[in-house]
Amino acid sequence: VELWLPEKLTYMGHHAFFDCDSFHMLNIPASLKVVPENAFAYSESLNRLIFLGDINSIEKSAFDSCTNLSYVEFKGNVRLIKENAFLLCTSMSSVDFSKNFGTIESAAFRCNWNLARINLGVYNNTPPTGRIRKGAFANTWSLKFVEIPVSVKMEYGAFDDDVDIRKM
Repeated sequence: VELWLPEKLTYMGHHAFFDCDSFHMLNIPASLKVVPENAFAYSESLNRLIFLGDINSIEKSAFDSCTNLSYVEFKGNVRLIKENAFLLCTSMSSVDFSKNFGTIESAAFRCNWNLARINLGVYNNTPPTGRIRKGAFANTWSLKFVEIPVSVKMEYGAFDDDVDIRKM
C-alpha cells in the first residue's frame, strides 16, 4: 500500500503515524515543510520514502526505527535534518539529495548499518553548501559509495572513524 498525503497538507501533528504499519511507500507532498517529531517513528513496514518538494525541517526522531526503510530521496532542498531523524533505519541502503541541503545534525542517520550509498547533491548544477555535523552518519559501517562536493562543510567525525570517505 502506498500512502500519498494530500497535496495541500501544510501541518501534521507529532506522532501522527507513529507505529503505523499500514503502508510501505510514502510520498511527502511539497506543501508539507516540517515533518514533526516522531511523525512516522516505528512504522516498520515503510520501505520507500520520497520528499517531493523543499523541506524546512525534519524534526527529531521523525522516522526513528523504521527498520524496513531502505531508500530515501529528497527531490527538493532540505534546510535541516535534526538529530535521530532517521535513527535505527537498519535496512536503509541509499539516500539521495537531488538538490541543496542546509544542516544534517549529529546522529541524524546514526545506526543505519546497511547504508551503502549516499549522494549529497552531486547531480545538481549548483553544488550544495550544506554542513554535516559530527556523528551525523555514525555507525554506518556498510558505506561503499559517498559523493560529497567540496563545497560541503563537514565536521570531524561526521562519519565513523573506520570509514575512509576519501576512498569513496
